Amino acid sequence: MEIHVKSDGETPGHTSPASPDLNDLARALGKAEAELVDLTLRVKESEGREQLLIDQVFSAQEALANARATEEELRMQLNRYGQFYEAVQRSRAWKIVQSLRRFFGREW
Repeated sequence: MEIHVKSDGETPGHTSPASPDLNDLARALGKAEAELVDLTLRVKESEGREQLLIDQVFSAQEALANARATEEELRMQLNRYGQFYEAVQRSRAWKIVQSLRRFFGREW
């Protein structure tokens, strides 16, 4: 078997590791792998941010529901206090006490 040597010093069918085509191919492959890793990382970060926002939205909705319930309870309590005040103001006992206090100069 005979090996032919090219004029540039390479054997036929053999490419040198420093071949420009292989370097370009390796560079392109490395770049594609880096982009894939970058995109995968971006997707994971995006999913993490999305989950965080979802959790915050649910927390805010729960807080809003609690605030609305508290507001309603406070309104009902204020209404009861108002009704009690009006009932006291209209009561005969309160009017008698006030007339006595007025007599002594200490009306409420």
